[in-house]
Amino acid sequence: MLPWGAAARRIARLAEWFAVFTVAVLVWGQPVAAQSKAPRATELQGVLAGQADRHFFGLESIQPGQAVALTLRYEATELGAGEEVNFVVLSEDSLVRFLAGVNPQDVAVATGAPPLFDAQDNRRTALVPGVQAAGFTVIVYGSADRPMRYTLQVQGGLLRDDAGQSQSLVMVDDGRADHAALPRSDAPKLAEIVTQAEIDKQSEGVPARRVTGALAAHGDRHYLRLAPDTAQGPIAQGDARGEVTLTLQYVAHRPGEQGKLNVWVLTQEGVRQWQQGGLLQELNLAGGSPALTLAGATVMHTTLRVAASVPYVVVVYNEMDDEANYTLNVEGAVVVDEFGQTNEAQAAVAELLALGQ
Repeated sequence: MLPWGAAARRIARLAEWFAVFTVAVLVWGQPVAAQSKAPRATELQGVLAGQADRHFFGLESIQPGQAVALTLRYEATELGAGEEVNFVVLSEDSLVRFLAGVNPQDVAVATGAPPLFDAQDNRRTALVPGVQAAGFTVIVYGSADRPMRYTLQVQGGLLRDDAGQSQSLVMVDDGRADHAALPRSDAPKLAEIVTQAEIDKQSEGVPARRVTGALAAHGDRHYLRLAPDTAQGPIAQGDARGEVTLTLQYVAHRPGEQGKLNVWVLTQEGVRQWQQGGLLQELNLAGGSPALTLAGATVMHTTLRVAASVPYVVVVYNEMDDEANYTLNVEGAVVVDEFGQTNEAQAAVAELLALGQ
């Protein structure tokens, strides 16, 4: 267990730490437009010096109110028994409470959690719902007494390192960042700089009744927003169109893996509780059941009733030992991939960029 109280007290004694927190509070408490010219990034890489080290990054959504997915990767072989690398996400209010000595895990908006069935155990993920324009703060920490390397990635949002703690791997050229001011060792190659238009296109998402994608083995996930099918008109109270059917199809290459690629359906509030340690069994609203095996493919099927006023998230996950391709069909609603995970979302972005839109 990390001594967060001791860390907070140490901050009060060390001027360097206090400066880092001041950047987090004063810069990230302001509107995005008023922030410094530090580059924004979709991927950062850093090294924690030891158990007492913390890295603080600003987190903002590309579209205010949109969910953001974070993934932290590290070398599990570098850690000993009981040691970890993880992160917490704090709002402006919870950051101030942390500075006052509160355990950040008690006030975190989201906390990194290992993907289910991840045999390698070298990732921590979190889905942060409803990131506002003012942004949140991500704290990356470790419990080992030696240097620990990590990579932090964001989908649907942007990271900002105002304190210069990391190297930007994929930076966003928004016209405000001073790339020339970066140290030569930290300056990314031109191929690693993406435009704001590319990021914006990826975040818009295209409603679809059918999506396809590929999931890596051992716990990879795709997060899809479930939205009303506007082509059918608004859903009235008691309308049968509040019923949604999900049909998932994939090929299992090993015996006994039927059902190991499946779906969960949660409310956005359920996702938040899950990321904070809630039991998935209590928060999951629906999961696919085997329907049939067709030409070697496994078909999972589920039906649930949804409320038009409640935001839902469909999680497609893979706990098999092999990478797998899937096809998800939706009836009674549409799914929106805001993170560029599915083949359709990636193709839509490529087409818009090719047209110069």
